[in-house]
Amino acid sequence: MKHKILIVDDEPGVTQALSRLLGRRYDVTVACSGEEALAAIDRAGPFTLVISDHHMPGMDGVELLSRLRSNDGCFGRIMLTGDNDSRLTIASINRAGVSRFLIKPVAAPDLIAHVEASLREVEASFAGAAIAPRLTVLQTELLSGLQFESALFPVFQPKVDMRSGSIIGVEALSRLRPEFGSLSPAQFCGFYENSRRAAEFSRWILDASLARTAHWAALGWPLQVAVNVPPHLLRSRRFADMVHAALDGHGLPGEALQIEITERGAPDLDTEMKDIVAELLERGVSLAVDDFGAGYDSLLTLKELGISVLKLDGWMIRDLTNSARAQHILQSVLEMAARLQVSVVAEGVETAEQADRLRALGCDAAQGYLFARPMQEAELLSWLQTPCRTFPV
Repeated sequence: MKHKILIVDDEPGVTQALSRLLGRRYDVTVACSGEEALAAIDRAGPFTLVISDHHMPGMDGVELLSRLRSNDGCFGRIMLTGDNDSRLTIASINRAGVSRFLIKPVAAPDLIAHVEASLREVEASFAGAAIAPRLTVLQTELLSGLQFESALFPVFQPKVDMRSGSIIGVEALSRLRPEFGSLSPAQFCGFYENSRRAAEFSRWILDASLARTAHWAALGWPLQVAVNVPPHLLRSRRFADMVHAALDGHGLPGEALQIEITERGAPDLDTEMKDIVAELLERGVSLAVDDFGAGYDSLLTLKELGISVLKLDGWMIRDLTNSARAQHILQSVLEMAARLQVSVVAEGVETAEQADRLRALGCDAAQGYLFARPMQEAELLSWLQTPCRTFPV
């Protein structure tokens, strides 16, 4: 079955040209305004990809894609614009989740390449988004009754300072032991983070990670460990007590821990959340936003919460070495982060060319297979103890 694509532009010549070009391969619908696009979606949707102009009378492209995203986030978004404006770039990322920006006029081969890449990304995201429903009853029962200490184990991926090449910390990730099945981390982590066992799961990864962190510190490697936490736990008094108890139990300062918010979509701030986060920050714990560029609505709101680290989603890195537009987007994000005094970590760095470009643009740190894959504690210690364990700068 053909992918369905919606093209939205108030210039008839543009919609006609794009429809002719893409209609040979895809099921294309066109609309001349945001309002007409919403009607088309009600009538003929859902669509796999929406290509929208930015400047349109009435509802502009950012508003349209933001509305669509709030109803159904599983579709690709390409923004067409005649402006090379960083403010538009930032608004499109934060409000509408746009991942690709094309400056008019767009050459046909370039458009087709971006459309194909966007569709591949959507297919991958659908695979992730559909994970929970694909769990069988037996798998759900298995996950519901697992003892974390016996069924799971932590692995750690290093983060590298882009200026010095030194190791500045690790991110803790969880893995399921083979004898308990072949579920991916996205499957079982997604299940736990959205279940009644979210706090219990977070307690396990927190305690397991800090135990290793204390061990490394005793051996002369005082690394900070980052642990992913569902944002709703930041409203829980019990979660704050859990963090204090884990740090105290392993004799670690707050600076040894970084909490990463994993949920796509900024949490709604309230007094209770602000108070709990402020308490943890006062202890020395830092707060990071994970997967920025994949759905956070307002970095300013999250900055108000107290974040100090921004982790870029992998899609922002993939096209970095072959797309001037991708470089412009990243530069805009880095400039915004610098103004807010937030450090930036690039995830998914796989090539030396990507690392070189990130370094040239002023990115603070990076992690990815170029530097190291996630490792169990013994392997990580061996890796750390390798002579001259730094990376070229």
